Amino acid sequence: MSDKLEAVLVDAIQKTQSGIGEAVDFAFTQAPEVIQQLLLWHAVRSGILFSLTVFALLVYVVFLYKIDWKKPEPGKSNNVWRWQRYSEKHEINADYSFGIPIISCIFLPMVFVFMATNMDWLKIWIAPKLYLVEYAAQLVK
Repeated sequence: MSDKLEAVLVDAIQKTQSGIGEAVDFAFTQAPEVIQQLLLWHAVRSGILFSLTVFALLVYVVFLYKIDWKKPEPGKSNNVWRWQRYSEKHEINADYSFGIPIISCIFLPMVFVFMATNMDWLKIWIAPKLYLVEYAAQLVK
């Protein structure tokens, strides 16, 4: 009985070893493709986020460019000065033109921080091995 049990145990250990060897071989053959797909995924994701951030910044700049900041001629109005006349007429102590700098102070730093943190596409393009080392270190943490 113990000979039969020993033979089954030896057979199980040999199958396990051969299975592990095949898994290691499979991992080594697939590793370059997996790494390439990982780099591609992170580069595309980072590039899309960076592009959306640049687009949001351009939309904001165009918005600021389109605002008519000059005081209009008598009898005419624009967005900034129309709000000032409305606030004076209805005793609102708010200035539309004052909101733009406040929004700029909040929006622009957020955009630049977001752009700076989404530069992985550039790192992957210039130094992919460095990116892989940093990514592996991040996974280990």
